[in-house]
Amino acid sequence: MSKFQKHNLSNIQGIFEEKTGMHLRYKRYSYRRPINKAVLVAAVLSLCAVLAAFTYPIFSPLDGDALTLQADYEGNGIVSIRVENHSYKKLEFQPQTKLFKWITGEEVAVLDGSVLFDDLTVEPYSVETITLDLSKAYDVGILEQSREPEWYYLVLTNYNFVFGQEWKCSVHFGSQQLEQPSTEAHPIKVDPAILANIEEELRYYFEDEYYGIFAWNPMHYEYLQKAQELLMRSGKRIATPFSPGLIIEPVRDGYVIDETYPLEKQYQLDGYYDSVHDAFGKLVGFGTDHHVIKLSAYIPAYEGSQNTSNAIPIKYFITYLRSDVEGGQCNAFIYGQIVSFEELKEHLVYEDDMFFCYDVTHLFYTDLRSYVEAVVASDPEYYYFDEQSWKRIENLYNYYQENLRIMSREEWLEVRPDVRIADHTDREQLTAIGLSGTVTSNRDMEKIVVEITASTGEVIHAGTIIPEDARYYDLANAVQTSEVLKALPDGAYTLRLSVWLKDVAYMSCITLWSCRFTVGNVQ
Repeated sequence: MSKFQKHNLSNIQGIFEEKTGMHLRYKRYSYRRPINKAVLVAAVLSLCAVLAAFTYPIFSPLDGDALTLQADYEGNGIVSIRVENHSYKKLEFQPQTKLFKWITGEEVAVLDGSVLFDDLTVEPYSVETITLDLSKAYDVGILEQSREPEWYYLVLTNYNFVFGQEWKCSVHFGSQQLEQPSTEAHPIKVDPAILANIEEELRYYFEDEYYGIFAWNPMHYEYLQKAQELLMRSGKRIATPFSPGLIIEPVRDGYVIDETYPLEKQYQLDGYYDSVHDAFGKLVGFGTDHHVIKLSAYIPAYEGSQNTSNAIPIKYFITYLRSDVEGGQCNAFIYGQIVSFEELKEHLVYEDDMFFCYDVTHLFYTDLRSYVEAVVASDPEYYYFDEQSWKRIENLYNYYQENLRIMSREEWLEVRPDVRIADHTDREQLTAIGLSGTVTSNRDMEKIVVEITASTGEVIHAGTIIPEDARYYDLANAVQTSEVLKALPDGAYTLRLSVWLKDVAYMSCITLWSCRFTVGNVQ
C-alpha cells in the first residue's frame, strides 16, 4: 500500500456499505482540512478489518445480533458481568477491555499489569457470567473512593474494538449504598400514545418508574447502550443535537398568566433551560450530552407560596445543524423514536444560517392535563397543584402556542433589558454600614424599590427611590434605608431590591438583589 488512490477508498467504502448497511459517504462541507496520509491509511486498514470480520458469521449488532450486559462490582477489583445472548450466533469476547468515566468520557489510566478474564464465551440464546479482575491493571483504591454519582463503563469487544464490535457496560465501584427506586412514592406514567411510538426494544426504559439523579440509575447507561446498538442496526444516519444558546422571548408585559400574581412579574412564571432528560428523568437522545430546551411553567412549591416555586416542562425544543437537515440523509432520534426531518418540517420554529430548531413537544406527550398530573404525581412533595396552578400552566401554554418567538443570543442582546448591581454591601455588613454599590441599566429606570421584611412576613420598610440619572444610581445615597438597617432589632430579615423600567416590552420589574440576614445572636 505504498500508493493509495481516491478511487480505492471509494471502492472499499462501497463494499463496506453493501456488506453492513451503514452509510459512509457524508456530505462535503465548504471548508476542508488537510488529511494526514497516515490517518487515511489507518482508516482504510480499519475498514478492511471490518470487512474481513464479516466474511464469517461473527456476532455483530450490524447484523441484527443483540445482547444485554449487567455488571456488579464484587470488591478487590473483581467485576462480574451477566451476559444475555439474544442471537443464534455464539459470542466470544476477546480478553481485552477499556475503562472510562461515564460523564466525562475520560479513559482511566492503566497500570503496568493486565486485566485477567474468565469465561469469555456465551452460547446462542443463553446467559453466562464472565469475570474480570482489574486489580493489576487499575488503581482499585481510587475507583472504590468514587462517590454515588461517579459511574464508569467497561468496553468489551469480540473483534479488536472496531466499529460495531464493542459494547459498553456500566459499573459502580463506590462502597456507598446506592439510592433505590421508590415506585410507590414516584409513579411515572409516560403517555401511552407516545409509548406506542417508541422503539419496542427501548420501551422498558420509559416504563420504568425510577425517578432520580441521572448518574444514580444504572438503567440510563443500559438504555444508552441499547439505543446506540439499535441505531447501528437501523443503518440510518442520525443527526446529533446541538445547543447553540437560543433564547425564548419572555412573556410580554400586560399579558396575565395568573391573576393572583403581580402583573409586572408575570414573566417570572416561566423559564427555560437546556437539559438531557424529560420531566420524568428519561434521556431525550442517545448520548449523555444530547440536549433539548425545556420551556417550563413555575408552580408553587407549597400552598400560598409566591416566592418558592418549581418548574414543570410544558414544551420541548431541539436544534440540529442545518447541513444535517438539508442533506436529506439524516434522521433524528428523540425520546426513543427515529424521526425523519420531513416529519419534523411542520414543527420548525427557528432557523438561521447554521441551525434548525423544532418544537418536538408532540414526541413527549399528547394531552397537556394528563401529562402535568403525571409529572406532579411523580414527585408530589415537590409541587403544590390545584386548579389555580393548572390555570397558570394552561394560560402559559396557550400564550406560547400563539406568541412563541425564538431568537439568537445576538438578537436578544439587542433588545433585552440589562440591569445590574455592582459592589453591593455584604449581607454581614448591612446593619453596620447600610447600603452601598451601584445600579446601572441600559433602559430608563422609573424607580428603585427596597423592601425589608421580617421573618414573620411583616414589611419593616418599603423605600422608593427615583433616580436623578435614569441609567445610574449610587446606593450610598439611599440614606433612609441605610438608617433603617442600622436600627433593626435582633431577628431574621429579608432584603429585596427591585428596579422598575420605563417603556419596555417585557421584564419591566427586575429583582436585582435578594438576601436573608440576621441581627444579633439569631439563627
